Amino acid sequence: MSKFNTSTAVTRPRAGNTTNLAGGDAFKQSSKLEFASILLTSFVKDQYYRSADDTVGRLKQLLTEVDPLFAAKAAVFARDEFGMRSISHVVAGELAHSVKGESWSKDFLNRVVVRPDDMTEILAYYLSNYGKPVPNSLKKGFAKAIGRFDGYQIAKYLQGDKAVSLVDVVNIVRPK
Repeated sequence: MSKFNTSTAVTRPRAGNTTNLAGGDAFKQSSKLEFASILLTSFVKDQYYRSADDTVGRLKQLLTEVDPLFAAKAAVFARDEFGMRSISHVVAGELAHSVKGESWSKDFLNRVVVRPDDMTEILAYYLSNYGKPVPNSLKKGFAKAIGRFDGYQIAKYLQGDKAVSLVDVVNIVRPK
């Protein structure tokens, strides 16, 4: 303890302006920053302070607050640069449902697909949450994406034992 340099007993203000999931002081993030944070850190599984359903619910809420084009670009970035699969599938399914008539939506759905099973995952998410009919942007984006894959990749990811197989995607999409 200091003998000569005594403290002035200044009280420190509270560290943040909100409380985090652990109950501690934190600073509130903007909607864009929180969206990007969830997109780059969530594997859509239960975490210590939040369940997977809570994470998806918060992501859906943030999608209504941020620009859809920003969300699409962020999802493609997360998929390409960081390999975030499941969370980018959620964003793709939600944007396919909520964005209608935008010229970029089919290109986004084409770019977010890296492997053939990405299409089955996105379609399974969409059908489990919204059912049929499937939006045209989803069909057109997947039709462009199927053309990128060779026979080996398509055979590898047929997923005949899953609820939504690649054959189901082809039947819905009807690529040329």
